[in-house]
Order: sequence, then C-alpha cells, then structure tokens
Amino acid sequence: MIYINALQQTDLDVVSTFQPSGWPDIMPSIRFYLETPFCFPLKVTYNNLIAGIGTGIEHNGSGWLAHIIVHPDYRNKGIGTIITKTLMDNFKAKGISSLYLLASDLGERVYEKLGFVTQSQYLLFKDITPFSNASPPPNIIPASANHIAQIAELDKQASGEDRMLHLQLFLKGGYVYLSDNIVNGFYLPGWGEGLIIANNSSAGIALMQLRLATKNYAAFPSENKDAIAFMHQIGSSPFQSVKRMCFGPSMPWQPQYLYNRIRGNLG
Repeated sequence: MIYINALQQTDLDVVSTFQPSGWPDIMPSIRFYLETPFCFPLKVTYNNLIAGIGTGIEHNGSGWLAHIIVHPDYRNKGIGTIITKTLMDNFKAKGISSLYLLASDLGERVYEKLGFVTQSQYLLFKDITPFSNASPPPNIIPASANHIAQIAELDKQASGEDRMLHLQLFLKGGYVYLSDNIVNGFYLPGWGEGLIIANNSSAGIALMQLRLATKNYAAFPSENKDAIAFMHQIGSSPFQSVKRMCFGPSMPWQPQYLYNRIRGNLG
C-alpha cells in the first residue's frame, strides 16, 4: 500500500540514504524544511518503507517544489508523480497557482506530463580558480536594517516573487553594492549557495568576485550574458545546465539580474 504523510525528524536516518549521486548534501536542506514554517516536506511510504520524499516551499503567492527524490529501489512505480501531484494539490488548496522547480534529468518528463513548461535554464560552473582580487570596492558594504526595504524590492524585481519571509532569515552576514545610497545589488552568503542579485553589471560582477574569493562554483540563468562573459574571462565554462520549469501563470522575473542562484530547491 502507498501512503502520503508529513516527513518527521525520526525519518532523517532513512532519508540520508536517498542522497543522489552528484548532488550537494541534501541533509542540511531537509533539516531546514522540517524546522521552517513555510516549508512542507512529505514522504511516500510503499509497503511501510519510505520510497520517496519531496517538499513544498511557500512564498507569498507562489511556491517551489524541491528535493523530489525517489529511492532507486522504487523508481518506475509512479512514486515521483504521486509526490509532485500531491505537492501541486497542496498549493492549489492554498490558492497558490504559480509553481516553480529546477528539474533533474530523471524528473523532467514527470513534470512535463503534469503540465510544467520550461522557462529558462541555469548554467552550472565548478572547479573555478579562487578569485584573489584586491579588497572589495568601497561600494560594497555589510547589509544592515537600513537596506532591507531596498533589498526586498530588488529581489522582487528579479524573482517576480514576494519571498521576504525567507530572505530575511539570511540578511545577517550579507553585503550590498551601493551607488549614491541606492542598493544596486546584494549578496547573501548564508542563503544556499550564496544568492547574488544586481540590476547592473558593475554591481553584479563585483559581488561575483567577492563570492568567488571563497567558493569555487557558480550557477545562474543563461539569460545573464554579463555573468557568462565574466566567467569566460576568468577561464571557466559551464559543465552542466538544468531547466527551470513553471506551472501556471508565470510571475514576471528578470533572469539577467540573477548573478548566482540560491540553490536547486529555489532557483
């Protein structure tokens, strides 16, 4: 028999065995979902064993489907479809019709059958030589409470979503790029892989340089030609791309503003 229930802390030992090859460690995200009120992780059990997991992440008026993983022993049994459809129905019950995800190769066909369409693709880079530039320009300063409103507005322009409930958890330790006291970009090292959003290339590239002083990987939409040119300039080419997919009305977003994604669970 197949059952669908909320994921529990007591399931973590089993879930740790679901780690897909080539993915970043899934457990920090799974623990975050269990501890955060706007995340709704679930499990599907098959013959009393956990066969698959997935999570819905709710923003104000939109949602993301994340970490939809079926254990290899239970693939080709429709488990992925059950998880995805359940998450979609949960959002529908809350009146949320704009849904997003980043699709793995295994999941893409499932999502297409359920009505998701490709909106963009993210380019993934790895093994980047550390960027040991001089000190950051004076335009880059630590983010403070005085910048919150501008950060929220810039994030909404870029993503099309109202995700301030999520974003504000990671403002501490973040940076902004200022021009005449206007926030033209921000970098949040603590949010996933280190979100960077900027409305011009000067801000975006400067924040990329700051991030690449401590990280050797990057990911952003293919529409961001300035970020692509910068990566080519430093001798890095994408090793992989992943599709961003949308179900329902797509919120207007500016992919060229995104200089580094959050993570595969949030774009």
